[in-house]
Amino acid sequence: LSWPVVRTMVFTTLVTVQLAHAYSIRARSGRLVDSPGANRLLVASVLGSFALHLLVVYTPLGNSLFDVEGLPWETWPVIALLTAASFATVTLLNRWTVGSATRRTVSR
Repeated sequence: LSWPVVRTMVFTTLVTVQLAHAYSIRARSGRLVDSPGANRLLVASVLGSFALHLLVVYTPLGNSLFDVEGLPWETWPVIALLTAASFATVTLLNRWTVGSATRRTVSR
């Protein structure tokens, strides 16, 4: 892969991880994940943000403004895997910290 593609992959991974992080924060209550449609405004915001990111990556104007390149389809599974790993890690840490905080509160 060329350096501009790798740079765009890193940028895209950061964007998708942050979008997934919005759901990790929503699930901080200890549930693994909120139901996907529980907050329509959040869903619309995440989808809109992702659509804007795709415009940056796949349009000539976005390419020149952000110094990125269109990503080949082969890069998307890597981005999805990194995003899923980050989401799973944060979600498990949330469950662990919320669970331990609950145990400390109950034991007092």
